[in-house]
Amino acid sequence: MFTDRKGKQMFVSSLGFTVLFTICMFIAQPAVYSQQLQSINAAFSRTVEEGGATSHSEGRIYYQSEGKLYVRVQSPVNQWLIHSTKNLLIYYPEKNKGYRYNNVRSNNVPFFDAFISHYKEDFGLSQLGFSMVGDTVRNDTLFTRWEHQGKGKKKAGDFILGYHEKKIVYAEAKTRSGETLRKTRFGNHFQYEARFYPKDIELRTYRDNGSLESKSEIQYRDVRFNQELPETVKDFSVPEDAKIEEVNL
Repeated sequence: MFTDRKGKQMFVSSLGFTVLFTICMFIAQPAVYSQQLQSINAAFSRTVEEGGATSHSEGRIYYQSEGKLYVRVQSPVNQWLIHSTKNLLIYYPEKNKGYRYNNVRSNNVPFFDAFISHYKEDFGLSQLGFSMVGDTVRNDTLFTRWEHQGKGKKKAGDFILGYHEKKIVYAEAKTRSGETLRKTRFGNHFQYEARFYPKDIELRTYRDNGSLESKSEIQYRDVRFNQELPETVKDFSVPEDAKIEEVNL
């Protein structure tokens, strides 16, 4: 969740993290999935531990392949987050106020990217410029190492994927110098068509010195594919008299 001034700071921090992983080729853009996967909507709960504090939020997320993402937070506050091309709107209905962030470089959010990337057998890495360069088996899990084919500053660090019984159970993003940026573990998978998706996700991010920066636990439930948006989402619009603060990034 994001709450007013504190929430604004939380979002800026989260956005910087999102942009970082876009640069590192970790985030799979909606275009990767648009040919077959038209929409997803799912209930989520998310607990984040960072800086000695713990926060929890619950709601529902609505993804559309044409480039729009709605996040309706229902607890602990009533809040809408609407991602569209280059913009993010955060709106609080009870207060009739919010923030519009302009020039946003990605319309995905990290905790949802960790779910939707399972649409591709290789996590979407090959379409992002990675090639598999090695593999090893440990405790019935196949670990594959992926190297980015970019040059110079455009080259991202290696990526590790772990597979168990055709399910992606582990992902790790590294810096160009080999330090771990992020580790993600996936569990409680379910099958939709030919792919397996995780209902439970644990994400850990790390500082430059290798210490733990944050830990997130996400649960997805009641996942629905390729359904029309409900009327409450399809017809949602911010009232004309809402107080919206513009933030240029």
